[in-house]
Amino acid sequence: MAKKSNFIVACLAALIALSLISCTNQDAGKANQAPQGFILSSELSAQSGSKLSLSFFDNKIAFMAPGFICIYQTHIEDSDYIIEYEGEYYINEERYLELVEIAALAEEKRRLKYKIGDTIEILGEDKYYNIAITGVEETMESDNVKLFDISFSFTEDVSESELKSLFSFVEIKVGSENGTDNMFEFIDMNTVRLKMKPDRILESIILKSPKYSGLEYRVVVD
Repeated sequence: MAKKSNFIVACLAALIALSLISCTNQDAGKANQAPQGFILSSELSAQSGSKLSLSFFDNKIAFMAPGFICIYQTHIEDSDYIIEYEGEYYINEERYLELVEIAALAEEKRRLKYKIGDTIEILGEDKYYNIAITGVEETMESDNVKLFDISFSFTEDVSESELKSLFSFVEIKVGSENGTDNMFEFIDMNTVRLKMKPDRILESIILKSPKYSGLEYRVVVD
């Protein structure tokens, strides 16, 4: 009789344990909202007045300003910015609003034209870079190659990788046509060189934020 009672007690304990596990799983599946601080991606455009839209491609998400300008992009696994919940993507609202501010700053900077010698404050990952384009020297390497040596200076120490991340491209004039070139050759920590055909005219140098690719700074070459 004791053995039978022990068997019944063991069965009841097993049933209770299974019931508890089942309830735990059901409670997790019944959550009806995304984690705190995240908002459904489809609701964000309306919230920001369409100043920043989302674009998904190749397992990445891009935050796009009007004019197809990419302000920032990251992998969809980056939980600091995005999570997936019940088949929907949710965006970190605080991060998103920060990027809306960056997009507004980028629009402001696109309207500005810096001159040779101006100190430009460039927003980076966790710091600002203060750089000045100090001169542009043109020389002929050969009958078919013109060299443009762009000199610059910083108010603080920067690494080689940081330096390379700040230069985006140059705008050039070819006859009546406009073009761009980004084949930078870094000579040292104060000089970058471009090699182009003799008919190219260098009009402006575009610097950029190393973190926010759409945040650009235009230096006009007289």
